[in-house]
This record gives sequence, C-alpha cells and structure tokens, in this order.
Amino acid sequence: FNDVYVEYCHFDTIDGPGMKLKDISGPTQQARTDWMPTLNYVFRNNTGANLQKYLTSWSGCLDAVVEYNYGDPVGTVHGNGLWPFNSDNSLLQFNDMRHTRGSGDAHGYDADYNCNNTLVQYNFSYDCKGGGFVATCNGESSTSFNVNATYRYNISVNDGWRSGNGHSVYLNGKITETKVY
Repeated sequence: FNDVYVEYCHFDTIDGPGMKLKDISGPTQQARTDWMPTLNYVFRNNTGANLQKYLTSWSGCLDAVVEYNYGDPVGTVHGNGLWPFNSDNSLLQFNDMRHTRGSGDAHGYDADYNCNNTLVQYNFSYDCKGGGFVATCNGESSTSFNVNATYRYNISVNDGWRSGNGHSVYLNGKITETKVY
C-alpha cells in the first residue's frame, strides 16, 4: 500500500480494533532484504471509545506517523492503545490513551515484535491496566527482534495497576538499544 491516510474518524463500540493495517509483504527478519513495506501510513486526529482491542495497529509499514489521537476506553478486553508491529521508523506523538484493559497487554503504547526505530514521544496515558509503555519481543523465533525503541517526554498517570504484574514502563524479551527518558 502507499498513501494510507486515516484522519478525523471516530471509532465507537466495536467488537475488535478501531483500525488495523496489516501489510504482510516480504520477510520479517531484521535484514529484510526483500521487504516491500507500506509507505505513508498516517493515522491522525482520530478518536475511539469502547473498543475491544486497540485504536490502531499497523504491520509492515515504513515511516508511519500516528499523532493527535484520543482513545477512552480502548483495549477493553485485549490490546494496547497504539501498536506498531513489524514496522520501521514509526512515530507516535501527541496521543492520549486511557483506560486500557485486559489480562494481557493493556498498555497505552506498545513497540512490538520486528520493529526498528519506534519513537514514542509527547504522549499521555491514564489508568492503563498494563502500563504506559511496553517494548517487547518475547517470540520464540530466532529471527524476531525489536531494535532502538525510544520512549521519551511522555506522561503516565495511574498506569500499571494489574494485580501482581503492574508497571508504568515494561521492557521484555529480545530488545536492543531501547531508551527511556
């Protein structure tokens, strides 16, 4: 795909995610010699309420921009607010995710498997059961990775209160060069 813009939409009372972009072109190993990603995915100025999963997740994207979005509540059963997977150079900024729920995940922001250079900055998370931010790659595959996720200048309030497993920032699995400011 090229030039996918989702702007000024409201997603409400959905038994699943608000928006999912899943480009499965090319391999998922870190070298990605044959990777042909989606270009110009922009998810901006959207809102979501009562979503069973996330406001948006994107996979197989290069240079995605996800900004100025508001979700409350999102991930009411499973999921995180905003969620890159198998993508490079994702920028998540000026977003507000609230009241994520679920026995797994339930973070405001998640830099997930097979991502390079995810930047999460100037965001707000509130009352997210899992936490404000997670960088993870706990897959069993030897080709799974998560490199250079950065979480900076964000505000996390009353996040990470899941019984016995709470945290605001969670770093997990095969991640390298992760930075938290």
